[in-house]
Amino acid sequence: MDTVNAAQTPAVIPPRTRYDMKYAATLTLEELRAESAYRLAAFADKKVIHPGGRFSTRRVLKAAQLDTARHVLEVGCGVGYGALKIAKRAAKVTAIDIDPAMLERAYKRAQAAPNLTVEEASVEALPYADATFDRAVIESVTMFTDRDRSIPEIHRVLEPGGLVVDHEFCWSSEPTAWRKKTFARQFGDGACELPAAWVKRYEDAGFVDVRVATGPVLNFTPPGLVIDEGPLDALRFFGRLATRAKFARRMGSFLWDLNRLIPWIRYMVLTAKKPAVTSQLNARGLPLA
Repeated sequence: MDTVNAAQTPAVIPPRTRYDMKYAATLTLEELRAESAYRLAAFADKKVIHPGGRFSTRRVLKAAQLDTARHVLEVGCGVGYGALKIAKRAAKVTAIDIDPAMLERAYKRAQAAPNLTVEEASVEALPYADATFDRAVIESVTMFTDRDRSIPEIHRVLEPGGLVVDHEFCWSSEPTAWRKKTFARQFGDGACELPAAWVKRYEDAGFVDVRVATGPVLNFTPPGLVIDEGPLDALRFFGRLATRAKFARRMGSFLWDLNRLIPWIRYMVLTAKKPAVTSQLNARGLPLA
């Protein structure tokens, strides 16, 4: 498992391919189509990638009650933007991702925070002991995983009374076949669900006090890009697209599909707690009858 924190120097960061626009230029159009939209955004050095942009990130940080957190697990740290925000508020942060394109940037950002450690790990098989963390913040990851494995894993590594905040896409109403197909083309089949389905998944894994708040998906709209990245970086982002035809075609397809879906998709901030009385749980972490 690759790890880096601020006590280490850039020289010890695991050697990796530089995932940037030069790398993207070496890919064929078919290879670019096989890449996820999130990875493509990382190639173009977009800072804010999660569904609701900066606004939803602030909502997540507030919901996580970080000022009293002792050890936070951030799942899906991406390029490390959110991890740094968390590290400014919490005593200790462990941030994980499985994507080299994301981790390359997160490793570098970790140098700025002595209480932040970045590790390569999967939420479906977390390499941590039971009850290691008192908070878990999940950034647009659970929808891409086997949720019957990943949500119970979060439950396992949280201490009794621990809090999880999960930030994902959700449908605003029952989706049509066209909406499902269009979403799946960019994000994968079955990744987006109604809020009630997310609540049931967390309750089935043994969480209690499960609550959901939703908001508009704006981060890949023109106004959202300016808000998230700032005017200058937004222009640079569009400039990178404009000068690379294959990349522009692939990102154009993603932006076209996403913006057509905006009336029917939302970002979701779900909060849930692990019961404080562990003696009332069975071996799977579910409440006893």
